[in-house]
Amino acid sequence: MPKIYEYLEFTFFLHPNDHLPLHCHVKSAGCESKVDISFESGVVSEVSFVAIKGKTPIPQKDRPKIKKFIISYGSAIAFKWFQFSILKQPITSEKITTRL
Repeated sequence: MPKIYEYLEFTFFLHPNDHLPLHCHVKSAGCESKVDISFESGVVSEVSFVAIKGKTPIPQKDRPKIKKFIISYGSAIAFKWFQFSILKQPITSEKITTRL
């Protein structure tokens, strides 16, 4: 499970052999959710949190920060997803220290 971003207390990562729709996984303080990302004309149009069976979902209070991050980094997340899931190429993790 390659980590793609660290932002605040959140870790964003991908699963090997992942599937559509385009998404990433987010972990924080023992919680984890899948986050589906939809695009329209190359811009993030929707961010949907999906519960993962057997995992405590990301709390509602944290979701606006995650959504803001995904809207800001959506194109880069999509590129990393495509690079890893489709092209089977290695990806690099980034630590974002600037609060959005």
